[in-house]
Amino acid sequence: MAPRGFQWLSFLSLFVIPSYDEESRYIVQYDLYLDGELKNTYRYEVTRETWIWLGLTPFVWINALTPGKGEALAFTVDGFFHDAARDGFFGRE
Repeated sequence: MAPRGFQWLSFLSLFVIPSYDEESRYIVQYDLYLDGELKNTYRYEVTRETWIWLGLTPFVWINALTPGKGEALAFTVDGFFHDAARDGFFGRE
């Protein structure tokens, strides 16, 4: 992937000048309907951020511990069920 915006300056300075970029942002929305009536809407934001700087090189291994896009989006499902249960929508008879 080619550097964008301020990342070009970092690239040209051989990464001595740090740069930051929000590469992608996803908004996931769950609408909860009960008996055909909208009860609540849950929104979750997933953002991918990139920091580029020579001083961060020793910490590159941390990327292996962070979730990828698919995992991050799947976590929103867990968040939805947790939040909806907290609001009392699950577990009713």
